[in-house]
Amino acid sequence: MDYNSPAGLQYIRNKSYAAFAQADWHLTKKFTVTTGARATREDRETTSDSLITINGDGAALNPVVTPSGVQLGGFASSATGALGRGANSAAQLSLADQVANRYFASLSHRFRCGLRPITSRQQAQVAAAKAIRLSQLGVVYGPTEAQPFKKTQPAFVVSPSYKFSDTKRVTSPAVRRESRHRAGCPTALPISWSRKRIISYEIGLKSSLLHRTPEPSMRTFT
Repeated sequence: MDYNSPAGLQYIRNKSYAAFAQADWHLTKKFTVTTGARATREDRETTSDSLITINGDGAALNPVVTPSGVQLGGFASSATGALGRGANSAAQLSLADQVANRYFASLSHRFRCGLRPITSRQQAQVAAAKAIRLSQLGVVYGPTEAQPFKKTQPAFVVSPSYKFSDTKRVTSPAVRRESRHRAGCPTALPISWSRKRIISYEIGLKSSLLHRTPEPSMRTFT
């Protein structure tokens, strides 16, 4: 069997728009406050699936449906390999006959054209083969929509600055922003988003050293 990938496929659709503005407020000749604001609109959608792309040689032994609800087209039978009465369509009964004829030169449940039904022991062999096939399927699920995320996220900055002299200035910006991040791994379960709020503070000193001595020019000698 081959799958579309070890962890399935993800179809991610992200859109992001932003508007921002910034202004300097000169309260005195030495004291300045820089303010800014940003609004980001994010639209995120994710669809994932994990499907069988090539069934290989044992497709007839597939289950009718996987635990996640993906139809695989097999025939319904009990743990002992017996076909359930009224549980299979004509196409499923024909598939069961193909399995019995291929492996035992018999039919699954009836006499026809000189072929006898398979025995209870042979039915148990079919049931064991189907159980092995089921154990090899792994996680299979159809297209699943993750929890969408659509939100306008604000952010702002306030940065006061005091100029002691032409060479020294102290700044202390404060930044606040909100974001969302995924919680959990991409599986058949919907992906959830958790809220994160970040407020950061900084303080710094800007200064010109060495009496503003310019860097020496580079010279090349040959």
